[in-house]
Amino acid sequence: MNGPDSPLVSIGVPVYNGQDAIEKALYSLLNQTYRNIQVLISDNASTDNTREICERICAEDERVSYVRQPVNLGPTANFNAALGLARGDYFMWLGHDDWLSEEYIETCVATLDENPGVSLACGQTVYYQDGDA
Repeated sequence: MNGPDSPLVSIGVPVYNGQDAIEKALYSLLNQTYRNIQVLISDNASTDNTREICERICAEDERVSYVRQPVNLGPTANFNAALGLARGDYFMWLGHDDWLSEEYIETCVATLDENPGVSLACGQTVYYQDGDA
């Protein structure tokens, strides 16, 4: 199920000034057990070190693409910019300050593949504050 013929999953990661959390979010995607992914970062003209972090991670993994908007487009247009780059059979969003368990995408794809009438798969949200759930 997770070979070269597996469905491509595109993941949009819109970000603005996310230097404190973007690295953890991106590595949670790159460390997924499901490997056939496309990570699309749309940076809404961040003024912090977001660009440097994203460019470094792009250089490490060809599944990651980074687009920096020349001006702040506002959140909706930035989300749409990431969505417009998607090539996948499936699409999902990941907030720049969110992260996933390693099996998240594999579980969602299996659910969608095994249930043709299902159009959405998602996990249970757990909120953390200061390291506590």
